[in-house]
Amino acid sequence: MVNASGKIRVGIVGMGRTAAFMRPVIAHPHATLAAVCDLDEDLCRAALDRYGVGSPQPAIYTVYENMLQSGRLDAVIIGTPVYAHVPQSILALAENIHVFSEVPATWSLDEAKALVHACRTSQATYMMGENSCYDRSIMTVRNMIADGVFGHIHYAEGEYIHECLSLLAKTPWREKLFALNGLVYTTHEIGPIMSLIGWDRIARLSAIGSGSHFAGKAGQPYVQETRLVMQGQTAQGRLVRVCQDFQSPGTHSHHRYVIQGVNGRFESGYRDFPAQVMAPSIQDEKGSMVWKNLSEFEARYLPDIWKRSEAEAKKHGHGGSDYVLINDY
Repeated sequence: MVNASGKIRVGIVGMGRTAAFMRPVIAHPHATLAAVCDLDEDLCRAALDRYGVGSPQPAIYTVYENMLQSGRLDAVIIGTPVYAHVPQSILALAENIHVFSEVPATWSLDEAKALVHACRTSQATYMMGENSCYDRSIMTVRNMIADGVFGHIHYAEGEYIHECLSLLAKTPWREKLFALNGLVYTTHEIGPIMSLIGWDRIARLSAIGSGSHFAGKAGQPYVQETRLVMQGQTAQGRLVRVCQDFQSPGTHSHHRYVIQGVNGRFESGYRDFPAQVMAPSIQDEKGSMVWKNLSEFEARYLPDIWKRSEAEAKKHGHGGSDYVLINDY
């Protein structure tokens, strides 16, 4: 939907990390940043200054509902704490305003059902903004899978190891995550894995934890166990494994992926090691199957959106995936 100005008018709520989306919105030829919102007006002004938003300046709001009811938005980007994602998405969808929500979309089944209902009854489009699906390597491997390089994919794994206890002072909403036992922030792993196996739905699921080994401000152990491992089986019989740990100290390994097919394997970069692939079609001069860096296959398999906009994408967050993600939205 494009209004009379010829551009999609976008509003952003939440001036934390999500404020960085100002850049790809402004850079897009068919979009304009029409409004920003945060409970603290000073944070809005600071973010506009930080990301170099010039004239025309977007309208500033401190009440989300007021921004929606201004009647001048086509789309909204929601970057507030997790517990506000679903309520704010539903409000926008009720106004037929397109919604881009930061992850996770929801953290309860009841919220998920309410969100699905709102999407089905709205004329607007909803998108959960999982930037890892738009990672350069993930999108390259997706094209290799489509070309049959690895054969049938029967196994996938992902892990998110990120010590967040030291971040609680700046992001107190994370305390709510630690008050729930389970893998509550797995979209960075599940999203890319699902995209690589053709969205083959997980039909069976189990999870187990290593116990609670850290405590909150009151000295009570966190409800969320320190390390959690989930394994699932898809409707087509694939095995998926995901590991999550937001408490243990150590190297921030962030996101790691493995995709195993009957003919080959992909392993994402880890610490100092680059992303690599192996398959019968990948051989050395002696005809032996060998590991090769994924970058060697980008000339053939890197998606066009990355090739066209790489210089611009590198100016934006998460290695450029934020830019590609917003363009898709």
